[in-house]
This record gives sequence, structure tokens and C-alpha cells, in this order.
Amino acid sequence: MFILTGYVIPRSTLMSDSPWFGWFSYVNPVAYGYEALLGNEFGGRELRCSESNLVPRGPGADADYQGCTLPGVDLWHSRSKFGGRQTLASWLAFTVFFLLVNVWAVEKGPLSPASGAHSLVFAKPSESKEETSAEQQKADETLDKIGDGTSVFTFKDIRYTVPYGTGHRRLLNGVNGYAAPGKMVALMGSSGAGKTTLLNTLAQRQRIGVVSSDILVNGVVPGAAFKRGTGFCEQRDIHEGSSTVREALDFSALLRQEKHIPKAEKLAYVDRIVRLLELDSLSHALISSLTVEQRKRVTIGVELAARPSLLLFLDEPTSGLDSQSAFSIVRFLRRLADAGQAIICTIHQPSSDLIEQFDMILALNRGGNTFYFGPVGENGGSCQRRIAA
Repeated sequence: MFILTGYVIPRSTLMSDSPWFGWFSYVNPVAYGYEALLGNEFGGRELRCSESNLVPRGPGADADYQGCTLPGVDLWHSRSKFGGRQTLASWLAFTVFFLLVNVWAVEKGPLSPASGAHSLVFAKPSESKEETSAEQQKADETLDKIGDGTSVFTFKDIRYTVPYGTGHRRLLNGVNGYAAPGKMVALMGSSGAGKTTLLNTLAQRQRIGVVSSDILVNGVVPGAAFKRGTGFCEQRDIHEGSSTVREALDFSALLRQEKHIPKAEKLAYVDRIVRLLELDSLSHALISSLTVEQRKRVTIGVELAARPSLLLFLDEPTSGLDSQSAFSIVRFLRRLADAGQAIICTIHQPSSDLIEQFDMILALNRGGNTFYFGPVGENGGSCQRRIAA
């Protein structure tokens, strides 16, 4: 665009030698900007030529017909008028043109979502349909027997010690508890009390330090299949943003369920999870376009698609959510528990409405000590009476 400003190649030369693209110099905004720059720098300035460069020169030469020579340069004559009505008209024309282009782009072109806003992007057209009461009843029927409904997970005298400086530091100190099918257990405590540490220890995810405990499933020490029977939802929702919700769930089900289960049965189980988490309308949406609450549901769905028969662990599933979204997530967990799934999750500073959705509370204080483990009670009454005592 700079070559066609009329400086490198004069505009008259462009039009005479290359008219098929020389016309662009008249609609080139850079050319008009360059003219404005020249007018600003040289407008009203008088440039004098030394007598040695004047032609013709000598006695009797008429000053009106003298020119200044430039050695090695082909002489050409060009004159342009900068400023005034011509420049004003040009800029007004460009303003109107770009305004019209911008209006057209806003009306017709796709827009990126603004900061803080979310616009769902679908890999293919979404099949929107209104859910009837019969369809809702069918969805509820699919919730039966999400978990195995028989295995009880117990843990006793959990102690966890890690290297610290030149010595050791105990993060968990004699923690006891259990999780039964159809029950939701909330791990609570102040920051640094060891909620996430306890969750990782119960899920056998610790890689450093020494763990001493009695972790049993139906009174028996769990074997190598323990992790296959559990799911773990991390606090951060890490997904492939370019995949759709359905692709993420199918991928988890096909790779993580037992190989003897037929493919059709695995995909049918994913259908149940989609209906359970109310992801029907988002099945073909790209994960990168989901809200935080929707992405959290996908995280839970990915773990459920692996068909954890024993237990589901969640690390602060309500973190980063507003009160309404947090209640929505806990409501989904409640539906899971009612379908027979045992759930243990950490939760930080929950509201009274959230607490009422849980069955049991295991509360820790600093140092990893248990100061309450028991039922929530109606309106949290059992927990309040125990803490007050």
C-alpha cells in the first residue's frame, strides 16, 4: 500500500504505465495519510537552491524560469494541493465508507464473545426440543443403580506425614470416617486444614510422604482395582477445548470402562449421564465455549462416564461459582447420591442451602485433626449442636 502512495512511483506514472492497479492510489488511505504528513512537514516552508545548482544560471537569467538540478535523478514535474476542501472531502468519504463497512460487519459477521460473556459454539446444529413430562420421567428412570449400592468405604486413623525442612510435618492426624452408597460426605475446614490432602489420601493419589491408615471396602483392604472403581474430579476443569461435550463423554466411556462391556452399552450409559446432568442441549457444543458451571458438569460427567462403581471424589466442585451455579452443581450431586452413588467432596465456606444437601460432614481444624464427623441433621441442627457443645 505504501508503494502506491505516489512517492516511490508518481501517481501520473502509475496511471499511464499501469492503469489496471494505478487507480488504487486514489482510494488508498495510506496515500492520503502520506499527503497529510507532507503537508504538515513542508506546508508554508520555503526551500532555497544553491546558486551552483540553478539552471540556467549566469548574467541575464530570468529567475522565474530557473530550476534546481538534482544529479542522477530523472526530472519530472508534479503538483498536488494538500489541505483545504479536497482533503476534508477525502476524509469524510473514508469515514462514511468505513462506518458503513463496520455496520455491515456488525450485522452480518460473527462476533467474538465479550469479556465475561459466553456464547455457545456448536460443532453442528443443535437439536432443540422441549422436554415433556414423559421424557423427564424416562430421564429419572435412567438414574437407577448408578453405583453398585452395596460397598461401604471406611477409613480409620489416617495419618499423613511429609518431609519438611530437616524434619517431618504431620498434615493429617488420626482422621476417621466412612462413605456409604447414596450418601454425600462433605469435607470441611478452614484454609490449610487439610481437606484436599485428605481427599487425595483417600483416593490414593499421594506421591510423597508416608501414609499410615486402615482404608477398607466392606471390611476388606482394596486391591489394585480400587482406582478403577472410583472417579476423581479435580478443582480445575481440564478438557480439550476443541472437542464437544458428547465427544469428551464418549471418549472417557470407551477408554475407561471394562473392555468386556459392549460398545453399545457404554454409549447407552453415556446417554444416561447426559440426561442426568441435563447436558442434552449442550451435547454438540464446544467445551471451550461453555460457562464455568457447565464445564464443571462436564468434568463430573467425564468421571461418571468411566462408571465408578464404588466412590466419586470431588475437590471443591463449587469453587469459582456464584451461589446459584454452586447450588445447581450440588443439586446434581444430590441426584447422583439418590441414584446410589457414594460421594466425598471438599467444600469451602458453603451456604446453609448447600449444607442441607449433604448427609454427613467431616470437619477438620488446623493440623489435620477431626473435630466433627456425623450427620448434618435438619437445617444443620446436629452439626450445630455438636460444635456448640
